[in-house]
Amino acid sequence: MIGGGGAIGSGITVLFICGIVWGLFLAARRQFEVRAPSPVLWIAGAFALHFLAEFISMVVNEPTPRGVIGSVENLPFLAVVLVFSRLAFSPREAIEDWVEIGAVAGAFAAAIFAVCQVVFLDVTRATGLAGNPGPFAVVCAVLYGLCIMSAVRRRERRRILAIFGALAAAAALMLSGMRTLWPVILLAPFIPVVAMGSRWSTRRLASYTAASLALVAIVGALTFSALEDRVGALESDLALLERGDLDSSLGQRLLMWQIGVDLVQERPIFGYGPKSVSATLAAHTANSDVTIQYSHMHNFLLNAQVRSGILGLIAVLGLLLVPAAVGWHGRNRDGTAQFGFGMMLVLAFAYVCSGMLNVNFGHDILDTLYIYGTIVASYLVFGEPMAAGEARDDGAREAAILAGMTVQAGDERRHGI
Repeated sequence: MIGGGGAIGSGITVLFICGIVWGLFLAARRQFEVRAPSPVLWIAGAFALHFLAEFISMVVNEPTPRGVIGSVENLPFLAVVLVFSRLAFSPREAIEDWVEIGAVAGAFAAAIFAVCQVVFLDVTRATGLAGNPGPFAVVCAVLYGLCIMSAVRRRERRRILAIFGALAAAAALMLSGMRTLWPVILLAPFIPVVAMGSRWSTRRLASYTAASLALVAIVGALTFSALEDRVGALESDLALLERGDLDSSLGQRLLMWQIGVDLVQERPIFGYGPKSVSATLAAHTANSDVTIQYSHMHNFLLNAQVRSGILGLIAVLGLLLVPAAVGWHGRNRDGTAQFGFGMMLVLAFAYVCSGMLNVNFGHDILDTLYIYGTIVASYLVFGEPMAAGEARDDGAREAAILAGMTVQAGDERRHGI
C-alpha cells in the first residue's frame, strides 16, 4: 500500500483486510507457516499494545456497538506476524523493487491529482480523493522519503525516475498546504545518511547536502504560490491570536490543547474512549465563543491520552519508536536491509510531524499505510524467503499489487476529519 491508492480511496483498506483474510485462509490450510524472528515479534507486540489500550478504554468507557466497531477497525494492528510470514513467498530484493516502483508511480499520481485540483478545479488545498489535505499530505511525505531513498540506492535511469518522483511527491505535499509536514521536505533527504551511515565520506556528504538543498529550492520555486498562501494564513492566525480571537486554525488548536490537558488530568488512566473525542470536545466548548467538533486533538500525544489514557500514550510511542529501534540493529545486513530501515525512519518521521499538529493514527488509510509499510520494512530488514520449493510463483506479483496502492488518503467520512 505504498503507491497509488488515490484511485480507489479507502478501498486500499478493504484490499488490505481482504489480504489478511486470505492469509488466514492459507495459513489454516497450512500453505505457509506463521512465524517471525524475535525483532519482528517486538514490533508485533508494540502494535498489539495499541490495540489493547484502545480495547480496554472502550470496555471501560463506551461498551456500545459503536465502541465495538472501533475495536474491530483496529484488528489489523494484530496482523503483523501473519502478513510478515506471507511476504516470505517473495525474495526481499523483489519486494524492495516493487516498493520503489510503487513509490515513484504513486508520487507522480499524487502530483497529477494535486495539480488537477488546484489548477483546474480551483481547489485551494489539494486533497486527493480524501476531501481533506491532512492524510493526503502524510502519504505524499512518505512517498517523498521513499523516492529519496531510492535515488540514493539506484543508478542511471532508476535514479533519475526516483529524483523526479521525489519532486512530484514534494510538490503534491506543498499543494496540500499542510505546514506541519514541511520539515519532511527539508530533512527527509538526510534519512539515507542515517540508514547508510558507513557509506558516506565527507566529500560525498557535502555533495549530497548541496544536491538536497537544490531539490528543496526547486520544490519551493515550483509551489511558491501555495507556500506564500500558507505563510500568509499563518500570519493572519497569529494576528487574530494577538487580539485574543481563537476563531482560527491555530486558535482552535490552542483551545483544544488547553482542553486536552484538563481532560487528561480528569481521566489519566483509561481516557474517555476511542470514539469519544468529538463529543467530548463539543461538550467542553458548547458555552464558549468557539465550538470545536474535530474527531481528534490535533496532537498525537494528547489524542492518545484522551482516547485511551496512559496506556494509550505508551502504545502510540511504541508504534513510532519500536520499529526504528529494532531496525537499527539489523540495518547493516545488506543494502536491502538499509533501505528497509530507512523506510521505517521515513514512516516514523512523517507520522510524528503530522501528529504534532494534526492526525497520524485513528484514520483508516493512515493506519493501513503505517501497518503495512512497517511490516514490509521489517521484512526487508529481517525477512528470510521460503525455500524454492515452498514459494509460489505468484508471490512477487501479489506483493507488487499490495505494494503499489496508497498515495493519498481516502474516505474521511468514517472519522469526520
